[in-house]
Amino acid sequence: MYARGSNMISCCINGVKYAGEIHFVYQNPVTSQMAVLGMFMQSYLHKKRFVFDKNDLTRDEWHRYFDTAKTLTSENDSILFDSNVTLLMGENLQDFWRYEGSLTTPPCTEGIIWTVFK
Repeated sequence: MYARGSNMISCCINGVKYAGEIHFVYQNPVTSQMAVLGMFMQSYLHKKRFVFDKNDLTRDEWHRYFDTAKTLTSENDSILFDSNVTLLMGENLQDFWRYEGSLTTPPCTEGIIWTVFK
């Protein structure tokens, strides 16, 4: 699903390349079950720089998200982003893949319910 490029990691599904994925990780406070919601990001190359496809970022919430996220400049930085995740998602929430997998970063916990929206 991933192919390492010269300066970035790109996602490719059925020959369609994406600039990346965004993962939102949740943990049920009662059962401790973890789940990940994943969404693909589109971009295009403009003047030798990757630029996010404006058609996918027309929602004010995405602009708020990236404006907030760009303040993260060091490895252990953290921020609070108060939002409703459904405002960041596309309109078609019925088209997705669901599978059991693991976290992509240490400790790489297994038994995670993944939902990746197409």
